[in-house]
Amino acid sequence: MRAKGQTSIHLLLAGIVTIFGVMLMLITIAMSWEPWMVPIIVTGNSLVWILHIGRIGTESFYEALCAGLLMVGFFFFGVHNIILYDIPAVACMLLLVFSMFDKKILLYMTVGLYLLELLYHFFILRTITYIMSPQNLARLGFGSTVVAGAMAIAIYRINKRLDDQKKQTDMLTELETAGRQLLDMIENLLRVSCLSETGGVTETECNLRHAVQEIYDFLHPQAQEKNLSFHLDCTGLTHPHVYADGEKLRQMLTYLVNNAVTYTHPGGSVTITVSQEETSSSSGVYHLTVEDTGVGISPEFLDRIFEPFTRERNSTLSGIHGIGLGLTIAKSIVDRMGGALEVRSEPGQGSTFTATLHLRRQARQAAAGPGGEGLPSLGEGRRILLVEDNEINREIETELLQDVGFTIDEAVNGAIAVEKVRASAPGEYDLILMDIQMPVMDGWQAAQAIRGLANPALASIPIVALSANVFQSDINKSLDSGMEAHLTKPIDIPALLKTIERILKRRAGAGGS
Repeated sequence: MRAKGQTSIHLLLAGIVTIFGVMLMLITIAMSWEPWMVPIIVTGNSLVWILHIGRIGTESFYEALCAGLLMVGFFFFGVHNIILYDIPAVACMLLLVFSMFDKKILLYMTVGLYLLELLYHFFILRTITYIMSPQNLARLGFGSTVVAGAMAIAIYRINKRLDDQKKQTDMLTELETAGRQLLDMIENLLRVSCLSETGGVTETECNLRHAVQEIYDFLHPQAQEKNLSFHLDCTGLTHPHVYADGEKLRQMLTYLVNNAVTYTHPGGSVTITVSQEETSSSSGVYHLTVEDTGVGISPEFLDRIFEPFTRERNSTLSGIHGIGLGLTIAKSIVDRMGGALEVRSEPGQGSTFTATLHLRRQARQAAAGPGGEGLPSLGEGRRILLVEDNEINREIETELLQDVGFTIDEAVNGAIAVEKVRASAPGEYDLILMDIQMPVMDGWQAAQAIRGLANPALASIPIVALSANVFQSDINKSLDSGMEAHLTKPIDIPALLKTIERILKRRAGAGGS
């Protein structure tokens, strides 16, 4: 289906094809030329109008059809001996028509067809000879000159239109970029204003691992676009459940990571590291470090780096736009949370920003489970095989399940999971949590393979799908492959625990474990 904005041009093109076709048809009848050309002209014109009125086919197909009909008509017209000196006029008309489109190939094809017709007249029809009168030679030369001039004008029109389109596109892009930068500046100014007017932070329950993962996922496309090596390391974080102002924490980390990605050249690396120091059972010292291999900061500027509206390189020199408020806001947030923000940097080597925060830990007492039993007792003595190819997701899911008492065994794809189940003893695994989209063997294939194992005790281990696919067809496919349930990501812990409890209770009631 062609775009509505193109129908006016296509209407003009259809009209030109029709007029040219009717004129050629009348000339054919009047001159008693080959009669088989008449039905071809009628069929071609009819097809053009059918496609135009019904808006059938793509723009390229429609334009190619019209151009093809015009060229066929031009060639048929040009191979008759009495119209030798009329060929340049028709060629100029085609060049003018084809200059409406951004396809120079049509211009070259028209000129090539014109030269081919001249050769036809020279070798076949013998209307062009060495003994032509000076007057006819002049007419022939004048026609060729006119065609060459029309060709030059057509190319100029196309080039000018393309240049104008490029200028308009560049202007719109610059306006969009300027508008986005202005909005970012206003937003940063408002945030600075809000931070200065509102005191303190609001502490709520916060999962530090989840908060950092959100920032990593949010800025990962930007890092990927610059071909940066982007890493997140939470291996040093053993107690992620804390009391903190989660919103301000995310803001602070966003500014630090975005700053690192912005000032790191393509091919460099940015690493986010979260670690902790043990101080007491109720609190800890947490370090959030953002390290990059970017342009670095000079020693002279380090002392002023957190001052508002300061930048070591202005937008003109660096090509990076901003007003120098991101790090100021990050420092203000860390200060209000009672922490410290430090920076180490060497020009040309990169920078390392470290936010150190003293945070209270959540008690994480046993809460009431879906059926009234404590969560740790739900998983106590039970083993789950977690099948997940994404390392970060695997770490998060493992920690969440270990918090409620489960012992976790891991597999990074379906093939490994099938082998682990096949090699296990009956009763070793109480449940399998299966991701769907994985390399080597996906979750559906793995579930079918497990259900096909020779040992009934292994083949009947409950399997729960964990997937971002939420369509009913995906859920049905999970159930058809032998899974007991299909849960969506990101994981809803209460729903997951309720599903696990329901499956385990039903299995225990049936004497399955």
